Amino acid sequence: MLFNTLTLAERERLAYAEGFTTTAALLARASDDTIDLEAALDAAVDAEMDWEKLEKDQERRIDMLDDDLARMQDKLDEMTALVEQAADYLKAGDVDRAGCTLSEALK
Repeated sequence: MLFNTLTLAERERLAYAEGFTTTAALLARASDDTIDLEAALDAAVDAEMDWEKLEKDQERRIDMLDDDLARMQDKLDEMTALVEQAADYLKAGDVDRAGCTLSEALK
């Protein structure tokens, strides 16, 4: 039987069975450390996946905000043009048209 083909737990049991208690204790500690390391690696992978999910969610929210900002800028440009048009009507003395244009701007 090749010792290096056994798992740490199997090596530990074999060492205890053969009376090598110190070696068995070291193998038990190595086995525990391996389990702890695997758990830490699993946690790191989970954290990385959570981070990637958060990044994607943040990118999606930024895209939504960019879209909202573009729509708001378009509306502002439209309103500015209508207010300028209403000002021109007022300068020309056409109060009725200016009022209608301003009410359209506020829709």
